[in-house]
Amino acid sequence: MLLLQQLIGLLLINLAYGDSECPVELNPQRVVVEYGGSVSVNCSTSVTHHGMGWEVSEGAVPQSRDNLITWRVSNLTQWDIQPFCYLNHKKQCQLELPVTIYKTPDSVSISTVNHTGPMMEGNQYELQCDVLNVAPVQYLTVKWYKGQTLVDQTNFTDTIKTPVDKTVTLMIRPDRADDGAQYRCEAELELGEEGPQPPPKLTSDPLNITVYYKPTINETKLPSVVPLFRGYSVVIVCEADGNPKPTISWNISTNNPVYSETFTITDSTPEDLYCIADNSVDTDIRHVKVSVQETPDSVSISTVNHTGPMMEGNQYELQCDVLNVVPVQYLTFKWYKGRTLVDQTIFNDTFITPVNKTVTFMIRPNRTDDGVQYRCEAELELGAEGPQPPLKVTSDPLNITVYYKPTINETKLPSVVSVFRGHPVVLVCEADGNPKPTISWNSSTNNPVYSETFTVTVSTPEDLYCIVNNSVDTDIRHVKVSVQDSECPVELNPQRVVVEYGGSVSVDCKTYVLHHGMGWEASEGAVPQSRDTLITWRVSNLTQWDIEPFCYLNHKKQCQLELPVTVYKTPDSVSISTVNHTGPMMEGNQYELQCDVLNVAPVQYLTVKWYKGQTLVDQTNFTDTTKTPVNKTVTLMIRPDRADDGVQYRCEAELELGAEGPQPPPKVTSDPLSITVYYKPQSNLCEDWSPKNGTSLVSYPILNSLEGNPRPNISWRRKSSLLNASVPLNTNDSGKYEITASNELGHFMCTINITVEYAPMIHASQEKFSEEEGSNIILECNWTGYPEPDVWWSFNNKNISTGRRHIIERARSTSAGVYTCSAMNKFGRKDKNVVVEIRGNPPNYIPYVVILVFFVLLVLLIALLFCMWKKKKSSGSYEVQSAKEYELRPLSNGGNC
Repeated sequence: MLLLQQLIGLLLINLAYGDSECPVELNPQRVVVEYGGSVSVNCSTSVTHHGMGWEVSEGAVPQSRDNLITWRVSNLTQWDIQPFCYLNHKKQCQLELPVTIYKTPDSVSISTVNHTGPMMEGNQYELQCDVLNVAPVQYLTVKWYKGQTLVDQTNFTDTIKTPVDKTVTLMIRPDRADDGAQYRCEAELELGEEGPQPPPKLTSDPLNITVYYKPTINETKLPSVVPLFRGYSVVIVCEADGNPKPTISWNISTNNPVYSETFTITDSTPEDLYCIADNSVDTDIRHVKVSVQETPDSVSISTVNHTGPMMEGNQYELQCDVLNVVPVQYLTFKWYKGRTLVDQTIFNDTFITPVNKTVTFMIRPNRTDDGVQYRCEAELELGAEGPQPPLKVTSDPLNITVYYKPTINETKLPSVVSVFRGHPVVLVCEADGNPKPTISWNSSTNNPVYSETFTVTVSTPEDLYCIVNNSVDTDIRHVKVSVQDSECPVELNPQRVVVEYGGSVSVDCKTYVLHHGMGWEASEGAVPQSRDTLITWRVSNLTQWDIEPFCYLNHKKQCQLELPVTVYKTPDSVSISTVNHTGPMMEGNQYELQCDVLNVAPVQYLTVKWYKGQTLVDQTNFTDTTKTPVNKTVTLMIRPDRADDGVQYRCEAELELGAEGPQPPPKVTSDPLSITVYYKPQSNLCEDWSPKNGTSLVSYPILNSLEGNPRPNISWRRKSSLLNASVPLNTNDSGKYEITASNELGHFMCTINITVEYAPMIHASQEKFSEEEGSNIILECNWTGYPEPDVWWSFNNKNISTGRRHIIERARSTSAGVYTCSAMNKFGRKDKNVVVEIRGNPPNYIPYVVILVFFVLLVLLIALLFCMWKKKKSSGSYEVQSAKEYELRPLSNGGNC
């Protein structure tokens, strides 16, 4: 009854207010609440009223003069509740609150329809999802999942608000990939933004399905043709996928099936073999063809058109012969040099019967190949199903002998030999060659000496030659004999040493003469006297700056030979600085740079180099003979210009210690000294400019070429007035401009012409003409624009003339219409329309008037002549009356005229 009263009240209010709005606001504007849950909604207004309240079947709020009232229910159980907030303002109005009451399902379950047990691949089955006691159903979505994949979903349009049961079905046609798959269904209530987030959902237990499907044999693992080499056996495997698990059997011509996944093939296995896979669903059969193959009868290697030794650098051909092999398409020839694979050849022939194959290989042997063994190998690579490892047959090795020209050992035979008077030297000439070379010595006596050794004395000619010869070629070594006048027949190797302070040194002293003892005298590392012919002076940590070692020899009398020793030390540091100056340098002034080199020795080998960027600009050497470390200072005078701004100077200390010293010579470089050069503004360019309309003076391109440090200030003037360079130029700003660039060192000024470029603008002198037919009409359009635009007139989409003026001569009715004046340059195009109207001529009555007057005068003349003729004929007379009567009156004698 209460609900009926509310509906009647709502109807009356709607009739009273029509569609007018009610000045109240609900917060929230819609509510979604679970059945039995609590709800709270505010109704507020901002207008003065006579009372407001909530009308509702549960939790009604009585009328109040407050501006905010709240509807509250702690346990909402009325499915179709329809609360509204009303307001008495001028007249009563109301605003309804949409309320959705929901209930999640009691249960969600999945099942198959009219089926139990396994499913057959390819058949269709029906799944059913039952959702019990859910509301409201219009917001329900039932989703179907296979594993984690959504496969289908169903929505509902029912508007019933109370709980209902729903059943949804899904048709499936499973295949073998679905065996063991899990299906499930899910009921989800999507209640909008006001509803719970995420939306409430309830999922069924999973339904596991079993799919039975026919067996399928794995043809990758069981080829249709299996090659078998005579004398070998092959195990083949038959695997099959199926559900239920299939039974595997092999069927041969003996009709005695073998139940196993594997089968061993031998020479006695029939040519045709069958694998059978069977289960309760179906059967699969794989036919296997057994192909018996033959390995090569032999593999041999030989040389082509050659026997005996080979010559170094020449090319030779080797040949490999393989006899009686099949199938050749799986055959690979491999060439080996020693144990190294050097080449291989494959074939694409499809012969199925045995064939012979020959392959050749080109070689160009050198001396390192002498005695090498070549061999070739035939390998049948029949794939994973063939024998493993692949079958191969190898030739006997082919040993090659390489003849090559002799080469003298230059290490053992120096090009220069020193000999001391009374102390002969024995030289040894060794040579490598095949065949073994003959060795001889030749001097100016022209009497060759056949021996590997030769004794050199002071009487030996200055030029001596060792000649080695075999059947291939000859090698000659020239030896220069240098007779020494030194009284001490010893040689030092090296003859001079350069060693870093604290470094190690080792020098040999050698003699070719018989002696009574030799040794080294030195303040560090002295070597006691010995009867050897070679003794070595060694120091592992040389720290004596002025050490002077010498090697002495007791021969007839004692003699000695000093060893020059240079001990060096690289600088601790090298630094560069300016003298009596800091900060930027002024262009054109002179400045002094200083380079300090600390703790370097020996200074006589020191060079200080000055670099500007990567360019060497100066260097200084020293003549001091001090051997211990010293400090050195070097200066450089510079006069920088603007090109030097930002340049880096550096100095470098280099110790050039000669050929015996470290290579490259040790050097230490200072950190770079960057200099800043201040200079007045200058520009080599000052060109006229044609900017586009709207461009500002700061865009003048030559500004980028203005040089000056500090960066110059730019100012613009026109007609002596200072300008704001950032203001865009317009079409009236063309003219002469003065640009000035200035900094604290000076200024640069130039005058340029600026011509502002802009798109054409057209100003027609008259936009409409109305002229009479036959008139001459002059159409004109005035334009502005730069560059000067092309101007033309068009009519009816056709160009009719160029230039700003177009003349229509003797206008006709067809001349009427819209004429367009167009102006275009690189910045755009502008069109201006001119309308021409043609009026027809008025009727010309003058000829008709002239004819009529002529005709009237003619009639009058004829009448006058007639009267005169008649008067003469009647001989009458006339009386002239007073002029004021304006007429002629007949006399009594009576005439009719």
